[in-house]
Amino acid sequence: MFKKKRKYEDYAVAILVENELTLEEYEKFEKRFSELEAVGLVSEVLVDHFVEEWGVFQRKFPERQPSSFPRFVAIRVDEDNVNQAIKEMERKKWWDWLFNAIHPDEYMVTELKVIYDYENAEYYTDNLEEAVTYLNKK
Repeated sequence: MFKKKRKYEDYAVAILVENELTLEEYEKFEKRFSELEAVGLVSEVLVDHFVEEWGVFQRKFPERQPSSFPRFVAIRVDEDNVNQAIKEMERKKWWDWLFNAIHPDEYMVTELKVIYDYENAEYYTDNLEEAVTYLNKK
């Protein structure tokens, strides 16, 4: 009935790609970012599912428009916003919550929507080393 509160790291990293990465490529990127203390989540995002977010990047980073893929986006995770979104989802599904019938996937989807809010993006580049250096300073 009571869900344990999860502790979130400071940053999530989105790897923007045109075509899916091979397992080896993804593991190489994921390993580099998981070594950093501030990064809690690394995921791959296909660009064809990503059209409306380009405007956010053009507005937030007008001087930084990478020309190649993969691109790396460091996103600040606000734990309060994530917890608020979970509470709102539980309120909407009150009876399911009361009988402990909310599926864990619904919690995960709610968390990811808030975590990967590109309005909270702080860094955007196509250079892996620049992204790692930026996050290492945090």
